[in-house]
Amino acid sequence: MNAQTMTDASGQFVPQVTGEFTLNRWAALCRKLGQTAALLVLAGSLLILLGWLANIDLLTRGLPSWPATHPLTAICLLLLASAMRPSPSNELFLFQRIFVWLALTAGSVQFLMYLLNTEIQLDQILFPALSSSNLAKPSRMSLPTSLIIASASAALLLLFDKRRQLVETGQWLAFFPTGIGLVSLAGHAFDVTALFSVFTSIYTSTLACLLGLALFCRKPDYGLMRILGEPGFASVVLKWMLPIGITVPFMLGFIELWLRSHGIVERQTGIFSHVLAISLLFVLAALITAKAGHTLDLNRRKAENAIRTLNDELEQRILHRTAELRESESRFRNLIEVAPYGIVVTNSDGIITLTNPQADKQFGYDRDELIGQAIEVLLPAELQQQHVAYRHQFILRPSYRRMGANRDLEAVRKDGTRFPVEIALAPMSEGEADQVVATVIDITLRKRSENEILQLNTELEQKVLIRTNELHETNKELEAFTYSVSHDLRAPLRHIQGYLELLAEDASNQLSDEGRRYLEIVSTSSREMNTLIDDLLAFSRISRADIQLQEIDMSTLVHSTIDSLRQDIKNRAIDWHIGHLPPVCGDPALIKLALLNLIGNAIKYTRQREQARIEIGFQPADEGDAAYFIKDNGAGFDMKYIDKLFGVFQRLHRQSEFDGTGIGLANVKRIIGKHGGKVWAEGLVDQGASFYFTLPLQQEDSPCLPEKKK
Repeated sequence: MNAQTMTDASGQFVPQVTGEFTLNRWAALCRKLGQTAALLVLAGSLLILLGWLANIDLLTRGLPSWPATHPLTAICLLLLASAMRPSPSNELFLFQRIFVWLALTAGSVQFLMYLLNTEIQLDQILFPALSSSNLAKPSRMSLPTSLIIASASAALLLLFDKRRQLVETGQWLAFFPTGIGLVSLAGHAFDVTALFSVFTSIYTSTLACLLGLALFCRKPDYGLMRILGEPGFASVVLKWMLPIGITVPFMLGFIELWLRSHGIVERQTGIFSHVLAISLLFVLAALITAKAGHTLDLNRRKAENAIRTLNDELEQRILHRTAELRESESRFRNLIEVAPYGIVVTNSDGIITLTNPQADKQFGYDRDELIGQAIEVLLPAELQQQHVAYRHQFILRPSYRRMGANRDLEAVRKDGTRFPVEIALAPMSEGEADQVVATVIDITLRKRSENEILQLNTELEQKVLIRTNELHETNKELEAFTYSVSHDLRAPLRHIQGYLELLAEDASNQLSDEGRRYLEIVSTSSREMNTLIDDLLAFSRISRADIQLQEIDMSTLVHSTIDSLRQDIKNRAIDWHIGHLPPVCGDPALIKLALLNLIGNAIKYTRQREQARIEIGFQPADEGDAAYFIKDNGAGFDMKYIDKLFGVFQRLHRQSEFDGTGIGLANVKRIIGKHGGKVWAEGLVDQGASFYFTLPLQQEDSPCLPEKKK
């Protein structure tokens, strides 16, 4: 394997190993050469069989004096050549093995016939034309040919295997058909009749040599063929010596015979020339071998120098990298030493290899006292065995994670006391868990604070509950007081109104104009007082009343409310706009009371408009709710007083401008609130007001439906 050197961008030498690349190219070349040789054997065998079928001597023997190729030989060569083609499927490979076994059987039977000196007339039955041929043995192929077929078949069967020893044995066995073919070709070349007549025909010899070449090239990455492909001394010697040793002696012998047959040289001169040529041949081979050895030696020295240079550079890099690692380790240890929380490092077996002072302090150990102990000594006894299984799982799938998510973890000090901790795990190296880093945070103070906060929250909830109950009782007492006061005031107020009416009937004529004016003022004030008492009673009843839920047709309810207010809108020019109003779930009496207040306010605050406009409609709200609105173009209000709008006894206009008690909108807010809705308003001074309120929509699963209430 050669080593070449080249420089990278920084000018440093980088070794380039080319042996594998050269071997791959050699293997590809050999496979192409082997396939070509197999195709030539296939074509030659078919031509020989065609010659027998068409009785063409040129295709079966060549010259008339040469022996013909036996048709069984052509068939066996055809089978072997077909078996050497690439097999894309297992079925085809099975047929190829069958072909080889058939050829091996034929060659072996023919060889046994020679050993046992027997004759089998099967060939003459299959090929009747053989009886009229000049074959040495018309009933069978020649002995060397049977050896060629048998040895080539056996070699191919061994080459089918993947075991190196059998493949190399097959390569050595391929020398038999190749050698026999070369000897026979030499007999034809030197016109040694006795030699080629005993051996094989020229076509068989040629095809045997090609078959041997195909066998050698079938597995070029094994045995002798691998030696030829590797860029080493042995490969160079074989590549030069084999062609020279095979071709040159034959060429010299042929030249000598030609010169002697034409009388150009005498026998002694020819022998001397032959010996001299062979001597020069060996000298040339020795020089070529020495040159190749010298070149390889130079390449080896260059490679050694390059490797030595690379080793020096590698040592320098290792030293530099070692220094960097030591510096990195020093920084890492310094970070661990000053970390505000405990750090424990373990190996893959759970043995503690490193701790920082904070970890020693947390667990109550002396410095380095934990080194070499199992990590389980820091865990409660009941969890140690379970932790071993968890640790093995982490080694198999290392990643950053928190230990004991959603669970309270405890660690154990040297004295056996326990304390709450938070632990995070991480592998020292990405994707590997040969070293595991555990960060341990003592959360005793946090747990203590959480417990204190929890206790304070509990106490606060108790106080809120007590305060809520007190407020509820106070509201009940206040409502009872309001109801009692309102109810108790009605009797004397009714007496005052009665006497005022009697006084107006009996003594009106006796009073002066000023007296009658005073009487009217007192009567008006008593009526307003009565209205206020009625509103207070209604407000109190709303607080105590239970809601009777049922489906409400809002369109019908709105029109009914407007009809109830006809007395207030007679002789008024009001432009009504009532849109689609979907049904809702609620108490009809309470919702109508809220509508009376809202629509009544719209009528009241638009009385100063020549053309009043009141719009009642619906718009989508949150899921399951309906938002209704009532808009007018009346007096409006200033949005900076919006907080007072829905308060009890809160009025944004003077009594002389618009009469009222300041309780209507408070009733609306309480009614909508009891239904789980909300109410709000928008307005501008002298530009109108818009009031919105939400109620739950009527749906299939609404409790308003009778079948659902059942």
